[in-house]
Amino acid sequence: MPLDTVCCMCRRLYEDGGHLFLKCKEVKAIWRELNLEDVRQDLAEAVSVKEMMVKILNLNHKQQLMSMMLLLIWWGERNKWREEGRRRTAGEVAYLTALLTDRFQAKEAKRLLPDFRQAQSSQAQKWRKPNSGHFKVNTDGAYDSNTGLECWGFIIRDDQGMMVKSSAGEEAFLQNALHAELLGCPAGLTEAARLGLNQVCQEVDASADENCD
Repeated sequence: MPLDTVCCMCRRLYEDGGHLFLKCKEVKAIWRELNLEDVRQDLAEAVSVKEMMVKILNLNHKQQLMSMMLLLIWWGERNKWREEGRRRTAGEVAYLTALLTDRFQAKEAKRLLPDFRQAQSSQAQKWRKPNSGHFKVNTDGAYDSNTGLECWGFIIRDDQGMMVKSSAGEEAFLQNALHAELLGCPAGLTEAARLGLNQVCQEVDASADENCD
C-alpha cells in the first residue's frame, strides 16, 4: 500500500513528531506568535519524546500549559486539514491556544483554595479504630442531581480494621447526598444485628462524630 508520508501542513518534508509539532514552517509561526520561540528551539533539540516531555515539565506553569495546549490543538488542526481540507490560520490557532490557557489558569485559581481546604479536611478525617472488641459501621452516599439517582453504601470493620461485611444500594427521587448517606445507617446497623454484633460504633462519612451502643 503506497503511503504519503510527507507533512500535510507544509508539503515539504517527511512528517514525524518532531517535524509536525516543532519544525514545520506552519507551526513555527504559531510558536513565534505565542512568544515561545525559545521554548520551541529548546524542545527541538530533544532526541526523544521522553526528553521533550521532561523539558516541558521543567518550564514555568504558564509555559507548560500553553505548550501542551498548542500540541493538542495543532494535532487537531493537522487532522482536520488532512481529512476535511480545512484548518485555522496561524494567528487563529495562537489566539485559541492563549485563550484556553488563560481560562484554564483562571479555573485553577478559583478552585485552588477549596482544594487545599478539602485536602486538609481529608487528612484530618482518618478512620479510627473502635475500642477493643467493638465493630465500626461506616456509611457514605452519593447524589446525581441530573437523574435524581442516589447510592448509599456501608462497610463494617472490626477493631483491627479488617472488613466484616459491606454492601451498597441505590434509591431514586431522594433530596441530596446526605439523604442517601442516612439510608446507609440503618442498613449497616441492621446487617450488624443480623451478624450478631453487639458492640457497634457508627461513623458517617469518616467524621469524628460517633454513636456507640
